[in-house]
Amino acid sequence: MSVIDFKDLIILINIHKNRSISETSRKLFLSQPAITYRLRNLEKELGIKILNRHSDGVSFTDQGMYLLEYSKKAIQDYENLKSSIKKINNDISGKINIYVSTVFAKYYLASILKNFNKEFPDIDVNLKTYSSCELNSELIKNHMADIVIRRGDMEFDGSKVILAEEPYGVVSKAHINLSQLKSKTYINYDTSVESNEIFWKWCETVLKNNHFEKIIQVNSIEASLDLVSQGLGWTMLPKIHLSNFKNLFFFPITDENGKVVKRQNILLYDTNSENLASKIFVDFVTQSMNTMTHYYAE
Repeated sequence: MSVIDFKDLIILINIHKNRSISETSRKLFLSQPAITYRLRNLEKELGIKILNRHSDGVSFTDQGMYLLEYSKKAIQDYENLKSSIKKINNDISGKINIYVSTVFAKYYLASILKNFNKEFPDIDVNLKTYSSCELNSELIKNHMADIVIRRGDMEFDGSKVILAEEPYGVVSKAHINLSQLKSKTYINYDTSVESNEIFWKWCETVLKNNHFEKIIQVNSIEASLDLVSQGLGWTMLPKIHLSNFKNLFFFPITDENGKVVKRQNILLYDTNSENLASKIFVDFVTQSMNTMTHYYAE
């Protein structure tokens, strides 16, 4: 049995308010096909017809009206629950030491921390950013960190949560065939051992080439993207780095089995820790990442 998505309930309430799917689409920033798809799935799940369609809009069936009233009550109950939890949150205090990768902090963490501080104002978050190669389980074992968030998996005796995954891909100024890569300038940037291994393994197993005629070596991802933007070559990196370079072409790479190669963002923590604030943050960031819309994961 499927669980009804709160997004579906919000869509129903807005359709009733606007009497129009197109207007609801505009106000919720969802495409009309996406809304129609959700409605059809909901009708199939419940075995009912929700809407009657007319030339001047839509109206709810009797069963649809019953579902609408349920939706309104469910949303109100949820808001009441959040208010109750917020009152409880005001009594929670503590300190968390978090070591996090610079990339994760840059692209994901700012909005999450803002909301966390709002929900838990008495929890002191001590945040330090490093490159992922400097972030390891020893930080937790030596009690320097309560939580470590790094890019790339690693061995760890405690608990691990995959917060996000982004596809690796070839990045170029314009569309490029993989067969052309060997003759094009490859822009290589200093990166982690894991990323280097992924790149050269892909070159050998999929591209069938581990030698490039022209290579430009740079010391940062930003520099490589600036060069690519000028049409001076191509590079390979996770899609997350293209958030400020939307004009560039991204071609996801796959392994020898045709599966898209992805970069993981991993949260490490000690499940036996008595730090309640730490446990609260783990739940909060996990839920935030689960509900966040990821352009990068596509």
